[in-house]
Amino acid sequence: MPRTVRFEVTSDTSLFTPLQAQPRALIWLMMNGWAKWARAHLVSFPTLVRDHRVGLVVVGIHLEYVEPFGFLDADAFEVEVRVAARKGGAVFDLAFEYIGAGRTFARSHGATRTVLLGDDASMAAVPGKLPAALMARFQPDEIVEGSPTRVVPGLIKALEASGPPLAAGTRPFLIHRHSCEVADQWSFIDVPGIAGEGREHLALGDGTRVPALRKGLSRPLRSIDVEMGHPFYSFESGTLESNAYLENDGITYLHRLRSSDKVHATVIERL
Repeated sequence: MPRTVRFEVTSDTSLFTPLQAQPRALIWLMMNGWAKWARAHLVSFPTLVRDHRVGLVVVGIHLEYVEPFGFLDADAFEVEVRVAARKGGAVFDLAFEYIGAGRTFARSHGATRTVLLGDDASMAAVPGKLPAALMARFQPDEIVEGSPTRVVPGLIKALEASGPPLAAGTRPFLIHRHSCEVADQWSFIDVPGIAGEGREHLALGDGTRVPALRKGLSRPLRSIDVEMGHPFYSFESGTLESNAYLENDGITYLHRLRSSDKVHATVIERL
């Protein structure tokens, strides 16, 4: 049976919005949980980078809220982590459950790609695989075949085929160091927050003209899907393009985080 790591998170007000557990908090716990699993069953992240010159780049995220869970519901909650390797250690699947008050209130999945780091301080990287000695530490049932499924392109196709958006908007952003990690490039944990700004900006700007957009302020998120593309580096500027679509009884938002010639990340939020 695949090995798990389970750890407790003490509830504090910064981990929640008035509506639900903060998406950014749960997504940060994905990376922290991966680090805990690696330290328990593989090697610590600092050891991986310092001694093996290996990094792990997040390329996809899915976060789903299963049922309501708020700040007042429990003094703490738990996170359970499972990891599986693909393609000889070139890709890793991460699976998480968030458990509070005796029930699972959210689930998330992530995919990371392995990169080999250069010897200079910039941590320039090229795609690679986990060294064989470290791959040997995985159990047989923690190794799976094939490539992870890319769900975001199919979701975009279905959204754009459903008709024109209810509203659309753009806004600039700048990558400051509070949104970056040790290699001085942006961290995936802030990407849903940038997208959330676009959703709220549409509600505040066009909510009078399109009342349905007000749901972007008053309804909790059901799910977030993120596909990461090209990195941004510290102090680079970008443009957030946000489109809102009516879907069943809710609203779905499609966000693209762009520079002049690249899509750096695509985010789909469902309310």
